[in-house]
Amino acid sequence: MGGLVARAHVEDDRRYRGDVERLLQVAPPNHGSDLARVRVLLELWEHRDAREDTGRVAASIGDGLGQAGDDLTPGSAFLERLNAGGRRAGVRYAILAGTRGLLTEEEARAWSGRLTSMAGTDTTLRAALLRRAADEVAQHEEFRHGVGDLAVSTRSARLEGAHAYEEIDATHLTIDRRGADGTIPCLPFLLRELTAERE
Repeated sequence: MGGLVARAHVEDDRRYRGDVERLLQVAPPNHGSDLARVRVLLELWEHRDAREDTGRVAASIGDGLGQAGDDLTPGSAFLERLNAGGRRAGVRYAILAGTRGLLTEEEARAWSGRLTSMAGTDTTLRAALLRRAADEVAQHEEFRHGVGDLAVSTRSARLEGAHAYEEIDATHLTIDRRGADGTIPCLPFLLRELTAERE
């Protein structure tokens, strides 16, 4: 979401004061993330063992219904406004996207089938969550290796008018964190872009 907030600042004539030379976005959901549509379900799943703690469950539902979730939903009013405008003249836009999804297309279909089988004909909340998860795994690029980073698809990261776009083998959670080998995957891209000549 940070990449969108920064972009909104740069592209808003009321806020922008000529104070940005380069906008570097790392795994930005420029066109949203389909996972925002199931945020409530993800929050419920995370707190599934707290059945007796109704306050905690209610808080997780509230978390999933937050403004950020709405804004990140593809086609949201926020994204429509943001993407309707052009890029700011004089600002170099550079985007880095991750492509280490969880599943190949074939694996996604297999997992979807497994989750559907696990749900069976049961009518419990667990079964409903499993069926919804099966649909999501089957449909969304965010999960797919080569076209998603587990949160954002490469299609969503792309931005018309950007000066640079690059993809690397990283997930949304590992793209900016030090790995076991001591390297930070996004660092070479960021350093290269920070020293690139202005256009």
